[in-house]
Parts: sequence; C-alpha cells; structure tokens
Amino acid sequence: MKDKNNGEAMFISEARLSHPYPLIAEMIGDKMAEEIGINNQVVPFLLPKMPPNRPDNIVVGELYEVDSSMCAVLDKLEEHPIWYLRTPTQCILTGTPSDKFPGLSKGSTVDCEVYFYNKTDLTPEWYSRPYISDYQEN
Repeated sequence: MKDKNNGEAMFISEARLSHPYPLIAEMIGDKMAEEIGINNQVVPFLLPKMPPNRPDNIVVGELYEVDSSMCAVLDKLEEHPIWYLRTPTQCILTGTPSDKFPGLSKGSTVDCEVYFYNKTDLTPEWYSRPYISDYQEN
C-alpha cells in the first residue's frame, strides 16, 4: 500500500469492526503458499459469521481510504472473489482520525469493506480454532 504506483491509500484511523467475527491465523503448506503466491506461510482468515456457541471476537486494525487503482491491487492480492470476498460492513474508529477527514471523530461508525475468507471448506473445525483480535504480519 506504500507504493504510489499502485494507487492512493490514505490512513484514516485505528478501528474495530462493529460486529464480532472470528479471525484466525493458520499455517499453510508450501503448495498452498506457492499456489496463492505468498512467502509468509501464516495467513489470516476472517470468517464470515460468528458461531453462537463462542464468545464474541472484536477484530481491530486500521482503516484506509483507497482509490480504485489501489482497490484493484488489493483485490488481486486477496484474490477477490476466489479466496477472499470484499464485503461491506461497518467499523468504529478507535483512534483520532487524520486531519484529512474532518467529519470523523473517535467513536464514529464508518461504512467500510473487509475481505472475508470465501471458500466452501468452512467446517465446524474452522470455528473451533483460537480466535485473535488482530493480525500483525512479521
């Protein structure tokens, strides 16, 4: 997102999703990593629904405004809509927004889009794994 040749991305604020979702980080095999073109074998998976028998999991991260060029780059990176599906949702700003967004303040609810895992192999075992609140790539 830092390469200006990919388009524009402006940081808005730290944020959290307004609804709970399971976020897991999983080791993937060499073959899968090669298939999706990544070097890091620990991959985050944001699952599309919270199971009723688990405590809520509030996912935190950063909110950016991106132009259509950057959105296309991110869609390619996330392999939208094959591996991940970019989906509208809402988040709540947890930090002080950038001065470039004067209509927003800490605590504002904002429409946004996130990438949910989009494969049909979501067995109950996926939802039994430990949830994390944020994913920091090392």
